[in-house]
Amino acid sequence: MALLAPDGGGKSTLSQSLLKQPFLRSKIEYMGINVDASKVGLPTTKLLKNIIKNMTSAKRPKLLILPVKVLASVNKLLEHWLRGGCGVRIFVERANRDF
Repeated sequence: MALLAPDGGGKSTLSQSLLKQPFLRSKIEYMGINVDASKVGLPTTKLLKNIIKNMTSAKRPKLLILPVKVLASVNKLLEHWLRGGCGVRIFVERANRDF
């Protein structure tokens, strides 16, 4: 099951209460876009985020920042594919285990 809601919608509260139910086998797999909280992601995501942050705070010319932002966009696309693949893998593993 996936919980989708905006920030403050109670996803964490609901998932924590489901974990406490003794008759449910459940596990939380956070795969959101928050790089610091996510368990699934590419190692380059944090690196590129820090590079862009440092370059913009140092007032670098936009022409120098542009290639890094393009690389970060490609990285984001690859990370979305990774998250989708991990979601499918988790679903298949649990479906095979439950039957």
